Amino acid sequence: MAAAAAAAAVGGQQPSQPELAASGLALDKAATAAHLKAALSRPDNRAGAEELQALLERVLSAERPLASAAGGENAAAAGGEGGPGVAEEEALEWCKCLLAGGGGYDEFCAAVRAYDPAALCGLVWTANFVAYRCRTCGISPCMSLCAECFHQGDHTGHDFNMFRSQAGGACDCGDSNVMRESG
Repeated sequence: MAAAAAAAAVGGQQPSQPELAASGLALDKAATAAHLKAALSRPDNRAGAEELQALLERVLSAERPLASAAGGENAAAAGGEGGPGVAEEEALEWCKCLLAGGGGYDEFCAAVRAYDPAALCGLVWTANFVAYRCRTCGISPCMSLCAECFHQGDHTGHDFNMFRSQAGGACDCGDSNVMRESG
């Protein structure tokens, strides 16, 4: 019954209203995620795990049509041109909501960052990534910063440039081997 309600929450076969009420699942992503968070927090969380498994199987199903794999009008209607389509966007929204446990995804990300004691960013990027280099803050001419770290710092009046990485790289934010402490 719970598995049927979870599948219905993402467009599968619709269970009856009593089934939805009995399982605690609704068509609302936030309410469903909050219900699953509570169910999985219980000492005996088998039912919650089964509900989550059924939901994830439906949301991440390989049988769901993907916009990038669809052709012609279907691709254009689903987002087309190789970009994410409706199915991908819907799956991503479900995943974000489930990760946040029914709360806001941005608030969840902020809470996770608050627990991260690392001083280093360490973001690794590939070719054609836009990054920054601040010669005022850097000790090494190879020092690079991702856009997020650069904008979080105060580089007013500094000698910096924005560049497109040719071969890839990594953010050096917080690395005292290549940056001044003041940076």
